[in-house]
Amino acid sequence: MFTNIIVPVDFSKSSIRTAKQAVTLAQKYDAALHLIHVIEPSETIPYPIHIELESYREQAHTSATEKMQALVTELAYTNCKNTIAYGIPHTEINTYAKQHHIDLIMVAPHGKSGVERFFVGSVTDRLVRTSDCSILLVK
Repeated sequence: MFTNIIVPVDFSKSSIRTAKQAVTLAQKYDAALHLIHVIEPSETIPYPIHIELESYREQAHTSATEKMQALVTELAYTNCKNTIAYGIPHTEINTYAKQHHIDLIMVAPHGKSGVERFFVGSVTDRLVRTSDCSILLVK
């Protein structure tokens, strides 16, 4: 039924729990498991901080790569691919899903919380509205 499953991870407890449940489903269908983490650009960077943006991107990429490798090791699923992307999360996830023929997006109903989620918006909500493939929300 599923050949390619993707799990967006922000390294929150709920996204890691979703990735663990995705392993079970991927094993059942002998599917490839794709993990994606999207580093968001800051749209309002004051000028002095803007100069250090490249350094921030490098640090964010290094941190995300380390966390992703730890997660992949913890999941211990041999048919697991992972990627770090830059951009608007729901857009990057949908683009990746189309390029890799993803059948199912498994996502936690929330990762960020509080005021940040209110202003940024929910990636899950946007995925539900814009994705071309099936979405499974995992509580």
